[in-house]
Amino acid sequence: MLSRLHTHKPITMEFVALAVGVKNMQRFTNREMSTKQVQYPVQMDVQGLSRKLLRVAGPPCWQPCRLQMRKAEDRGRGRREVVESRDGGTGGQLTTGQKVVEAGKDVTYLGIVIFGVGVMGVLFYAIGRELFSGGSINGIYTDAMNRCKDNEEVKVALGTPIAGFGEETRRGRRRHPAYTEYTDDAGMKHLRMKFYLKGGSGRRATVHLEVTENDRGKYDSFRYLFVQLDAYPHRTMIIQDNR
Repeated sequence: MLSRLHTHKPITMEFVALAVGVKNMQRFTNREMSTKQVQYPVQMDVQGLSRKLLRVAGPPCWQPCRLQMRKAEDRGRGRREVVESRDGGTGGQLTTGQKVVEAGKDVTYLGIVIFGVGVMGVLFYAIGRELFSGGSINGIYTDAMNRCKDNEEVKVALGTPIAGFGEETRRGRRRHPAYTEYTDDAGMKHLRMKFYLKGGSGRRATVHLEVTENDRGKYDSFRYLFVQLDAYPHRTMIIQDNR
């Protein structure tokens, strides 16, 4: 067995004697004796014999494992030292200057967040006003579109469902409705708009409208609104006329 473990070293008489001594010592410890009388001498002799065995037989097979454990302990010690150096050796407690710096950072971050929320609020308000306000361009178009869809004469002429859209490009892309603003001799502002309709029958029509501005500066009243068929026979359907 010993020759299998370490074939590269010759077996000496000292090594055989030590092995026999360890075996006899194990038999001696199995006898019925007091633990207090035997424990300490046996431990001392076993440790001495193990040192001699190591000198004769070479390093044990578990020595690399001990080396790996020592390396792991060294790495853990290094990490603890790095953490302590970052804390400044104060046990994680900040000094007065560090507290002032941290408070300044918190105030700065809070100011940035409040500023961002304010900017987003202004943007959402502007978008909502443009899309849903009755006096906006989109609001005027939506109101006129609903009036055209509810008109019975328009539904019979075009068929249902009716879709509305703005100007078309050469590639067939549809844009927003075209409109023009002007001021009359009395100083009142007017807005003229034109968009298109397409019904379920495939027929198309052009919508013309004009709105005037009220005292609050919003376009809210239609001066006229009519629908003109594009195909023959050309026909004009007046929905509202206040001229």
